[in-house]
Amino acid sequence: MSIPHVDRLRLNIDTGERGADHVVDHALVAHADIVNLACGGHAGDAESVAVFQQLAEQHGTRVSAHLSYPDREYFGRRAMNLPFDDLARALDEQR
Repeated sequence: MSIPHVDRLRLNIDTGERGADHVVDHALVAHADIVNLACGGHAGDAESVAVFQQLAEQHGTRVSAHLSYPDREYFGRRAMNLPFDDLARALDEQR
């Protein structure tokens, strides 16, 4: 098996999980190619999304949403058997 040639590795980070003012997360955004913003399901909130979205724009970093089950207590790591409509509503609220 051959490994395809890669010109450059891409750094993709999760951010906003430790709050809007976390110094390490701010520094990482400057070096990342893509930041996944915690949107409030397992972590993050409207303030942290706004802060890191603006910071990513300043650095020319791409942004994606880091959605999860509505499970702040277990940081989104607990399996949840939600009816589809409830899950869809919970994900829609994370923007």
